[in-house]
Amino acid sequence: MGLFDCFRTLSSESEVSRPSRRFSLFKDKRRASTITETRTENKETCNQTDETDTSSDLISNTSCEIALANKDADQTAENMGSIHDYRIIKELGRGSTSVVQLGQHKSFTDANFAQVPKSREYVALKVYQTSILKRMREFKRVGKKMVISTALDKVQIEIAIMKKLRHENLIHLLEIFDDDAETLVLMLEYAPLGQIMTWDSKNERYVPNGKARVIRDNQDEVSPDRFTEKESRELFRQMLLGLEYLHENNICHRDLKPENILMDANNICKIADFGVANLFEHTDAKASPSGKDALSSAHEANGMVTTTAGTYAFMGPETIKGGGYSAYAADVWALGVTLYALVFGKIPFYDANMIELFKLIEHQPIELNPRVSVSDSLADLLHGMLNKDPQKRWTVQECKQHPWVVDGLNTNLRETFLNAECEQVQVSSEEIAAALTRVTSLNVMVRIKLGANKWRRQARKSLEMKRQISNISDVSLVPSSEVSMESDTTGPLAGHMERHSLRDEDV
Repeated sequence: MGLFDCFRTLSSESEVSRPSRRFSLFKDKRRASTITETRTENKETCNQTDETDTSSDLISNTSCEIALANKDADQTAENMGSIHDYRIIKELGRGSTSVVQLGQHKSFTDANFAQVPKSREYVALKVYQTSILKRMREFKRVGKKMVISTALDKVQIEIAIMKKLRHENLIHLLEIFDDDAETLVLMLEYAPLGQIMTWDSKNERYVPNGKARVIRDNQDEVSPDRFTEKESRELFRQMLLGLEYLHENNICHRDLKPENILMDANNICKIADFGVANLFEHTDAKASPSGKDALSSAHEANGMVTTTAGTYAFMGPETIKGGGYSAYAADVWALGVTLYALVFGKIPFYDANMIELFKLIEHQPIELNPRVSVSDSLADLLHGMLNKDPQKRWTVQECKQHPWVVDGLNTNLRETFLNAECEQVQVSSEEIAAALTRVTSLNVMVRIKLGANKWRRQARKSLEMKRQISNISDVSLVPSSEVSMESDTTGPLAGHMERHSLRDEDV
């Protein structure tokens, strides 16, 4: 039974098929959480909404918010805490299994700050609860045995590989911290300009991010509701290069959409959120991503999946029918829907009812918005990427060679674009073993802080009592020698707090 049949008997759910569905499930919970005064001031000053999706804009923010965060960083550092070498400035968002914090390197105000790489000045710290990852089980038959694995079992190998993926059109995974208990922290590259488009739930459309507009000439042609063809082409080229790099390394993203395309400070487009990405092994079942000969033999040897992942409105028709399908072809479909959103400000298939949405995806032909004039070449590209038959759907290589994509490139730039090399990632067992950096448990750090506060309260209470007794007695109850509160100054508290003592001179 396919995904469509599974949900056919369910009642209508107005919010379930929105492109940013994962955020809506936790929207009310976030609103109920305590918001600090500093965060409120920042939002009012920048005049921005804080509806961040778990997938992408959790690791993005505006330069205005960064500047305000810098101003109050020292004042809020003690309250927000820290993770490894980074102090937490503010929370960027949270989801079902993680919370993302904006981190600033602790050496920012030190003389040694120049030694910190620019890419690590600000980072996004995505904190997972490993107990939830352990409950995400997968059953796979290997020979005559049934092997049970969890999401956490695979994460170490996948992290080791993702740390080696270096492409300017991908968000980089910089570091991993694991406290070997309940917490797993991903340190990600920070994209200050944010996602290229945001979902307007009221009007059921995508709105361009003004800071992400890469073409600034011919302003009379620019619409606030969508990107121009020239802008869309510039962005799409970069998306293609990033996706090509992933596919050449046997990785499928499986959740491509405008929210997961971010822009760095240099207007470089970056694919983000690899939370549901698949890393395929060469022993996986044979699959042909598109029935074409353009893909490498490594791709033809794997790529079949039977599970659904990603956002419903960006899923290809084959993903909701049940059975196996090519994750590579599904990525091309999702990228085609993303390109459609760039050009038209809408997505080709949308309905608030999930059942109706699946019907549209599976049966309704692709229709281009007649109110938006697009070139015949772009229309041809969209129809090729959004072919409902995955065997006939175009590949990444075919999209790269399309006339609309290479339009405007001179001979040298065209050769560079078409023949971009994709470095093959090789990961050793030593690199896999070193993929995780053990750090002190975050839970332990919280308990330490609470214990320190309790110790200080006891010290103040004892000092006050000593003063009161001294005022009514001529005899000192405390000898001239130092009297210290019981504490383990050689343990975790050492170096984090001053050692307080009570002396006669204090009275």
